[in-house]
Amino acid sequence: MNAIEITGLVKKYDEKFQLGKLDLTIPKGVIVGLIGENGAGKTTLLKAILNIVQTDKDIAIK
Repeated sequence: MNAIEITGLVKKYDEKFQLGKLDLTIPKGVIVGLIGENGAGKTTLLKAILNIVQTDKDIAIK
């Protein structure tokens, strides 16, 4: 069983930044760390999971 399953995440802010197309599966009981440069999309990913930002394409989060 998976704790998080994301399929087809896409978020565009402007011509310079686009997050996606992202598919992510995190199994239940696993600890995950997001590592990346500033502006890589770590916060955008978390906000999309929490439904704080509207994504450009409907995504399936299970």
